Amino acid sequence: MTAVSFDLIHGLKVGDIVHKAVTLKDLTAADLMEAYEAAEKVHMTPGGAELLPSPMKLSLEILRRQIAGLGGISMPLSESEFNRLNAEDIVLLQGKAKSFDAVREVAARGRA
Repeated sequence: MTAVSFDLIHGLKVGDIVHKAVTLKDLTAADLMEAYEAAEKVHMTPGGAELLPSPMKLSLEILRRQIAGLGGISMPLSESEFNRLNAEDIVLLQGKAKSFDAVREVAARGRA
């Protein structure tokens, strides 16, 4: 399993400590299934009630599960902890996760 580490801009304050050092990991099938389930919501349709995921919530739930470490905070990061992150840090996390995924895809094809 591969990982990438970097620092957040604002970090997450817990008590007197601001945690900025973050590590992203490869996702597992369980991560994806749990994220999908967490993003599901009942929607009324002409055919009746349907359980559908919110695309934005799904994206953020996947990102939350991709965080392997954030300072000294125990993992997995709770939804309430994740929701306290600054928007700039979320954008940074999304960009790094996208780059991390792209690098692994290229490496899997045997290219540098």
